[in-house]
Amino acid sequence: MVMTYVLLGVSSVYIVVKDVRFQHIPLKGLALFFGASLLKQFWEPELEGIGVAVSLVIILLSCYGLFSIFKCKPTMGTGDLLLGPSCGLWLQFLELPAFLVMTGLLGLILGVYWRYRWKMITFPFAPALLFGLGISLIMRCF
Repeated sequence: MVMTYVLLGVSSVYIVVKDVRFQHIPLKGLALFFGASLLKQFWEPELEGIGVAVSLVIILLSCYGLFSIFKCKPTMGTGDLLLGPSCGLWLQFLELPAFLVMTGLLGLILGVYWRYRWKMITFPFAPALLFGLGISLIMRCF
């Protein structure tokens, strides 16, 4: 089980670094992260994690669709849409609100900072997703 958390941490750092530097989530990082999520489900099977992942698919696709309708352009990348449900495999339903609040809060802060610091409209969302997951996992411990 320790190896699963090591794989989660390594893949998370790799995804964040690549997303911040190049504004895209690498397929290798997604594969490592999803592999860690599947290993976690293998060692500790939880049907609740699959339910949370499905809920996150619905939530993220709804947000993607609504913003695409109103802004007439996509607002999230495919990597973000794949990373969100992979984070859901680590969570329980009671942790979902905290995950969404933390992800949204850091996403908002990153978006404002990115916009005014580098004058770019797009910003990396993977750090916000992984921050929300990290906070949710830390809250589970305490």
